[in-house]
Amino acid sequence: MTSTWMTTAIAIVGTLLGSALTAFVTDRIERRKNEALERQQIRQEAAQDRAALREMRVEHQKWRRDRRQAAYKSLMDAAHEAQGAIWQLARLTLEPYDQHRYDTWRGAAIDAVRATRQAATTVELEGPAAVAQAGAECERSAISPTSEASWSRNWPGPWSRVPKGNLTTMEAWNTPDQVV
Repeated sequence: MTSTWMTTAIAIVGTLLGSALTAFVTDRIERRKNEALERQQIRQEAAQDRAALREMRVEHQKWRRDRRQAAYKSLMDAAHEAQGAIWQLARLTLEPYDQHRYDTWRGAAIDAVRATRQAATTVELEGPAAVAQAGAECERSAISPTSEASWSRNWPGPWSRVPKGNLTTMEAWNTPDQVV
């Protein structure tokens, strides 16, 4: 009888130890699975964050490129308008002198030069440096005396009714009417 009790006790202790060992191993496996799942979720979240950041950078670069292109186009349009306005002002030398018409074209030329300068400043702010330098050169060529001189071969006669001074400075445009 003792042996049956002993066998029963050993069987019960063995079952309890086996159950405890199984529970311990199962708990350890579950913990490792949960940790692996958490690491995987963290990696997925990091990958999603990187993808979102990459997409945001692409959108920002596209926005910057579009903004720069708009600034460059604005400069080119303003420079073209300034050249045309200065040319129209210079054309008045071929016609009989009319103060109202001269003032109208002079005001249009001043506004066009200001718009060109503002567009060149925008290009300079948008960058990069090489493009800003090219934009400044475009501005200078649009409103420079050399561009006026290159237009002058299209009209006979001297510039008799153009204000004195460098036409690229606003002071020359804002002085009272003077003739050369």
